[in-house]
Amino acid sequence: MRHELKTMADGLIETVKGYVRTVQDGLSLRIDGLEQTIKAIPSGPNGKDGEPGVKGEDGKSITVDDVAPLIKDEVTKAVDCIPRPEVDYVRVTGVVKEIVSLIPVPSNGIDGKDGDRGQDGKDADPEAITKEVLARVTEVLESIPTPKDGLNGKDADPEMVRAAVVEELSKQEDSAELFAKALITRFAQVEYAG
Repeated sequence: MRHELKTMADGLIETVKGYVRTVQDGLSLRIDGLEQTIKAIPSGPNGKDGEPGVKGEDGKSITVDDVAPLIKDEVTKAVDCIPRPEVDYVRVTGVVKEIVSLIPVPSNGIDGKDGDRGQDGKDADPEAITKEVLARVTEVLESIPTPKDGLNGKDADPEMVRAAVVEELSKQEDSAELFAKALITRFAQVEYAG
């Protein structure tokens, strides 16, 4: 059963990677086209130098909080491009509730001791952040293999999925708790039809 769950997860990952690769290829073509269009614009004659401008204000340091909304917006736009499959949420909810009911209720424990004091933070460098984010995104996108032609997929058997998830959760206590919280959070946001 664990093998089936892994196979199903691998298939889902490959599907997402294939879609991202398709989106990336489309964006690359658009960017290449824009670059060619820009290169084709003839440069104008040299003009004479203008008067010196007014001295500007000193720049301000930015923080991660300053760039977080930009990153969130870009990630949201990218995720919104992924097509959402039609899902029978009522049926899925029943399976999820059954799985979650198998997770043992935690008992009250003793609080842990405080950790060591962390290092003081530093101002963020927007260029370094942008460079790092682009490098990591590029690395991930380049690691996605080009999809190969294959057979059309099949609908998953909810009972088989339920059994696989129950078996996997019974083996991994910490993972089970995280998985359950993620499922509960996700399905709490869904509006159920009928």
